[in-house]
Amino acid sequence: MADRSVLIVDDEIYIRATLSFALEKMNLAVDNAASGAEALNKLVEKSYGLMLLDLRMPGIDGMEVLRRVPEIRPEVKVVIITAYGSVEAAVEAMKLGAVDF
Repeated sequence: MADRSVLIVDDEIYIRATLSFALEKMNLAVDNAASGAEALNKLVEKSYGLMLLDLRMPGIDGMEVLRRVPEIRPEVKVVIITAYGSVEAAVEAMKLGAVDF
């Protein structure tokens, strides 16, 4: 990954903290967003090599964030993380540009 920064987007603080801890141990720069709106604002402000994106969040959900990423930062790779996965959601996410689900 050329840009070694990661944006973790999840409304659950413990998930953000656990992922941040693991990725920082790998010498990656990590930012966090607790909502879809916060994630979109951070994308406007800064480029990331990777986004770990939860699907189920209040307000702007992960699928809507995924739809908007190419308009803001088309170079960002997005991996969907969710406890509520389905085949339909995985297919939609991949069609929208996610690199993994």
